[in-house]
Amino acid sequence: MEMLNSPERKRDLELEEMIEDLQDKVRQLEKANSHLREKVLVAKQQVITQTRRPH
Repeated sequence: MEMLNSPERKRDLELEEMIEDLQDKVRQLEKANSHLREKVLVAKQQVITQTRRPH
């Protein structure tokens, strides 16, 4: 019979928590990456627009 407070169980719970934290961090980084990609697209569009204007 497995003990609920066994070192293996504690380690499993710690690893599960670490995985959840890392998954949250990945989601945050993906959101930030998406936001930065949008900013790059806007900046590129502004450069294109500015270079097409007659001076």
